[in-house]
Amino acid sequence: MMQVLDYVYLCKVDIHCANARQLLVTADYLWLPAVAELCCDFLKNTLDVHNCIGILRFARCYFCAGLETHACRFVLRHFVKVSQKSEELLELPVEELQAIIESEELNVKNEKVVWECILRWINHDPYNRKGHIVGLLKGVRLGLLDKDFFREKVLKHPYVTEIEACNPVILETKAFLRDLQMMTEEDKEFVTPRIAQPRIPQDFLFAIGGFCDRSPTDLIETYDIRADRWSVVEGVDSIGPRTCHRTAVIGFNIYVIGGYEGEKALSSCHSFNAVTKTWLELAPMHKCR
Repeated sequence: MMQVLDYVYLCKVDIHCANARQLLVTADYLWLPAVAELCCDFLKNTLDVHNCIGILRFARCYFCAGLETHACRFVLRHFVKVSQKSEELLELPVEELQAIIESEELNVKNEKVVWECILRWINHDPYNRKGHIVGLLKGVRLGLLDKDFFREKVLKHPYVTEIEACNPVILETKAFLRDLQMMTEEDKEFVTPRIAQPRIPQDFLFAIGGFCDRSPTDLIETYDIRADRWSVVEGVDSIGPRTCHRTAVIGFNIYVIGGYEGEKALSSCHSFNAVTKTWLELAPMHKCR
């Protein structure tokens, strides 16, 4: 309360790790949004793998949308370390753990991490939790696991073998792995089921324009660092062939500056939004370069 009064009269407040959460609760109760916002900013800056789950649940409890979003992104981005080191994760309700591991934005290169996280959570209270293996197993992209790991570590694990309800997802995975081998040998395309779809990576590499078959192109390709795969960006309006240009990235916008469209140098500047996949023409430079 002294901190609240200091802010009311002096416009200053001393926020630290020991008082940030209680101060936020008090500021919310007394309707002092400026103090609550300062507390949220402080908590954002103190996020680490040990406290991020607690801050996420705290923000959700007090409807701090900005802090909740920030903490959620931190958990997803640093999931490997969070899953291995966080003690708070062991106290999560199953619904909240399931929401995390099912996220398309979960930052894991190997689904083995997700499986081991589930085991760590269940082993914290196996008597009451092992029955949740059925729902949690559906959050693992089992089709992306190494075949030997799936057969030796997942298929034969007691939590899986003892619970008959696990059979549907296990059978689906076995069928996919069998079909994958056949399709690969016959060089055929097939629809990838959800159990084998790569999660959305945190980072993409964009290749825009350049020379293709000795001519400038307007082609845009992306590299998925997690799936180790290139793909062409479809359905994008063209700004014309472009080569020898330069690019810069601000937020989700990629700025394409200058270059050539054949033999002619350009002064133009365009921005490509990586989320909406749209181009926007911007003010040109004073000279071609």
